[in-house]
Amino acid sequence: MAKTLKHLDLTCNYMLQVDTNNIKPKKQGQAISVVNVGNECNYETFQVGFSESAGQRNKLCIRQIRSNSNMKAIFGIIDGGNNDQIAAIIIEKINNFLQKQVIK
Repeated sequence: MAKTLKHLDLTCNYMLQVDTNNIKPKKQGQAISVVNVGNECNYETFQVGFSESAGQRNKLCIRQIRSNSNMKAIFGIIDGGNNDQIAAIIIEKINNFLQKQVIK
C-alpha cells in the first residue's frame, strides 16, 4: 500500500465529505478501511462506496462508467495504470458500444 494514500474515493462524487479520522485500519495484516457512502450519493439507482487496495503507485488514473438514464444498470471503474488518457479512451469506447447495444 502506498504510504501516501489516505483513502481512495471511487464514487467521483465531488460533494462527498469524508472525515478521515473515522477511517480505522485493521490492526493485523494489510490495512484496509471501508466506509459506506451510499447515503451521500444523489443517485437513487446506485449504491456506491470506496475502499483501499494494494499497489505500487501513489497515483491512480481511474475513470468511471456511469451511463445515462436509458441504461439503468451499467457502472464500472477503469484503471488506466499510469496513463489517464488510456482510461478515458476505454470509457469512451465502452460507452459507444453500450449505446449501440441499447439502440438495437
